[in-house]
Amino acid sequence: MPTIGLCGEAHTHSAQLNREFGVRSILGFVSHKPVQVFPTLKVIGGMTMYVAFVDLLGFSSAVESLSEADDVSFADLVSETTSLGSKTPYSYHLSSSSVRNLYDMYTEFQRECEKAAWVLSEYHSHVRFSQKMSAPDAQGDNFSYKAVVFSDSIFLAASSLEPVIDAAGELIANLLLKKIPSRGSIAKGSFRTFEWNLKTGQGASFTACAPFLGSGVIRAYHTESKGPRGIRLLINKSCWQDVQALDSWALLSLSPDEMSEHWGHEVNLDLYGLSGNANITLLQMMAEELSNLVPDNIKARHYDPTLSAYSRMAAVDRDQPRQFTRSDWRDEF
Repeated sequence: MPTIGLCGEAHTHSAQLNREFGVRSILGFVSHKPVQVFPTLKVIGGMTMYVAFVDLLGFSSAVESLSEADDVSFADLVSETTSLGSKTPYSYHLSSSSVRNLYDMYTEFQRECEKAAWVLSEYHSHVRFSQKMSAPDAQGDNFSYKAVVFSDSIFLAASSLEPVIDAAGELIANLLLKKIPSRGSIAKGSFRTFEWNLKTGQGASFTACAPFLGSGVIRAYHTESKGPRGIRLLINKSCWQDVQALDSWALLSLSPDEMSEHWGHEVNLDLYGLSGNANITLLQMMAEELSNLVPDNIKARHYDPTLSAYSRMAAVDRDQPRQFTRSDWRDEF
């Protein structure tokens, strides 16, 4: 399944940038003599953005548990899918159940990431349409967005909070409805990308660089990886007031023992992440089903906090005053 780069931007970096700024990058080569990459360092975008980071839970350990043969089989399946588009390779049916289950999780995650990235694109269309109606002669717009997928995680970034919280919430909820656990976070800060650089070496060897950096990247990643456990969408302290201003009902306080100087709230997935006839009760049911399939230590670490959070979401008083500035932009599509 191909990696998404919906912003249509390529990136490149140097080892110096990696050392000095903690650049997050993808770098690979299979050769004793790889081709060197000399960066152009063309910065693409530098404004303050809202950044969501969503990560699959359990994917790394599932890959590590594969036998050597299954590890190769899984990689081959993904490679074949990339070549064949969305068509399931014939070799899928000849693979072990472990490989098929992991492949199903991975490809479903990729499909849901495409939907999440499309939410940002739809919002951009809304912005352009609104601007066209209010100022027909205006050129361009001030909305920017980026979606970057690598392996089992995705960064969603935009200059407006609304599409980011919609896209990330829906991604986590939709995955859970398919019994795929994930966790995410939202932060505010810089999100800078550079032009990608890909050069081939001898045979199948290559060197590829795809860096992106910024305080938004660091805050979102840190909150997801170090914050409270569970299938949730956490809010970094850098943007909790913005979430409150967007929709006061969307802001849910964490339990006292989960709070820190870096986070104290999460997104109410009963408002952001569900559509149609789905509701928080359905998410609770899916989480409970998954919790019955895992060892007690995993249940206590991930699913008990999840179910506790969902109970707080379900208990939100809908009669309390609601202050919000969010639009009805989804109704246009």
